[in-house]
Amino acid sequence: SGNPMIYSGPQMGFTVPSVIGEGSIRAGGLNVSGMMIAGLPAIVIGRTPHHAWSMQVGHAHTVDYYLESADAMVLNRTETIKVKDGDDVVLPIYRTAHGPVINTDPVISWKYSQWGYEFKVIKAYLGLARATSMDQFGAAIELVPLSQHFTYADRDGNIAYWMSGRDPV
Repeated sequence: SGNPMIYSGPQMGFTVPSVIGEGSIRAGGLNVSGMMIAGLPAIVIGRTPHHAWSMQVGHAHTVDYYLESADAMVLNRTETIKVKDGDDVVLPIYRTAHGPVINTDPVISWKYSQWGYEFKVIKAYLGLARATSMDQFGAAIELVPLSQHFTYADRDGNIAYWMSGRDPV
């Protein structure tokens, strides 16, 4: 046909039960099919009559570490670890305003750059599915807070690449 073809895969292995599935949305002005992730109301890798896209993990710098004072820690929850032929171990999980504590002496916490922006990805995937041009698709990528590599091809002959994600502080 002369149209570009996209061949791309997320390289995420196989799990049982699977966290991904195949789906289609044909309603409300949408016509999109592809891969969905359990619990996320969107097609994350897919195709429309106009374009197709895929993504892979971006592996960009998306976390900052903070050296905190001990009084910045608050107990978030406890986790109980069952030990065979032994007593249970209760592990306290602490947080600070920046995120989870990963070390208590000295106190070090980390903050993901996408922290607090997780639900913006729903609007982003809706934009990816509704796009009718490469520029509209690219504008939707700007809303993806996670570090991902996106590949794209459309019926207009465009082939493109973006890396999404918020920059850390």
